[in-house]
Amino acid sequence: MPTRQAISLRKLLSIFLIPLFGCFARLSAEGPSGRDSLKIGFQPEIFEQGQVVMVTVTGEQGIKRVSGRFRDREVYFQRDEDGKYRALLGLGLRIKPGQHRLEIEADFQDAQAQKVYRDISVSRKVFALQRLTLLYPLSEKDLLRVNREKTRLDKIWRKETRKRLWNGGFIRPLEGEWGSGFGLRRMINDEPRSPHTGVDIIAPEGSPVRAVNSGRVVLTDDLFFSGNSIILDHGQGLYTMYFHLSKFLVKVGQKVAKGDIIGLVGSTGRASGPHLHWGVRLQETRVDPISLLSLPLQ
Repeated sequence: MPTRQAISLRKLLSIFLIPLFGCFARLSAEGPSGRDSLKIGFQPEIFEQGQVVMVTVTGEQGIKRVSGRFRDREVYFQRDEDGKYRALLGLGLRIKPGQHRLEIEADFQDAQAQKVYRDISVSRKVFALQRLTLLYPLSEKDLLRVNREKTRLDKIWRKETRKRLWNGGFIRPLEGEWGSGFGLRRMINDEPRSPHTGVDIIAPEGSPVRAVNSGRVVLTDDLFFSGNSIILDHGQGLYTMYFHLSKFLVKVGQKVAKGDIIGLVGSTGRASGPHLHWGVRLQETRVDPISLLSLPLQ
């Protein structure tokens, strides 16, 4: 028969050690050395400034929710029809080359959780340089207008619709010859200016411009630099822009499907000829639209 001293020792163990081991188990589930069933994939696997990257999370059993953070911003994961969770990361044009940490947490059906970290090593990308001469600098009135429009656009970028509005892969908005590329550095009158934050597609006046994916129209207006401009909200902080149009064929608040004609090519605003400037913002970062086209999105 156990002695009274042995019984007391068992009670002490149950009071102190059992909760302690329970705590260790929970930490193991949440730490990098927890379940080995959680798998993280990236596409592309080499990271450069200006890229859009697709992150895929899979597990062998019972994931019910995935969340994440990258550069102090929420990462929106959504479960697709194949059972995998996917999200888009924007490695902006001005992101600092080097290591950037991605945090991912998965909640499982059995109430366990796993938190993992992945360091994304971003390489510097060298962009081409263009030198321009501007004979007539902007007037004070023009500068005031430009600043008002920038403030208005910044408010749009800061709004993030949590629901994903896009569906499947993205398409080109227009067939035509590629013009000035993303990230093109500009020297105007020998002074450095903002780089080109989209891609140009050269096409005849009046050519139809299509929505690259489903979304909602949040702006149709004539802006100083970009002329007749359309902005589509695709949800989760992803916006696409269509500039220098000759005509609008949609209205603010209208829902559009992938491939819908939303406007016609023009040369409005500061444009040297008919073309479409196509831009993308992802969670307020400027990213290369072409990098969206190659992603195998569901």
